[in-house]
Amino acid sequence: MANLDRAGMLDLLGRLGAEDDATVLAAARELKGKLRESGLTWDELLRLDIDASDAGTKAHDDTADDALSTGGGKDEVARLIERLLARSSTSDTLREELTDFKRAIADGTFEEMDARYVRALAKRLGV
Repeated sequence: MANLDRAGMLDLLGRLGAEDDATVLAAARELKGKLRESGLTWDELLRLDIDASDAGTKAHDDTADDALSTGGGKDEVARLIERLLARSSTSDTLREELTDFKRAIADGTFEEMDARYVRALAKRLGV
């Protein structure tokens, strides 16, 4: 199994959307270096994520998809977002994304896909 810092990779991927071209280029180069060090190709890396998603789907509880539509689902995700924002190691890019999620929860545009992302991120970061 390849040695891969998934949280670090996610952070770098988030930086690819930065306004500053130098930040984007540095993130792209660092991503390529991390991938090279892991011994994986991009295709293998993406398949790892798909394989993990498929494994999770097989044991998935359908009631979890409805959790966001209830107040408890949004409350849970909002608490996770606050915990992620409280971490000193959270990058500025991730802070912006989390703040956008908070706005989406408030205005009712937050989707289950976003909730799954926040939950997975919190799990990976041990929040």
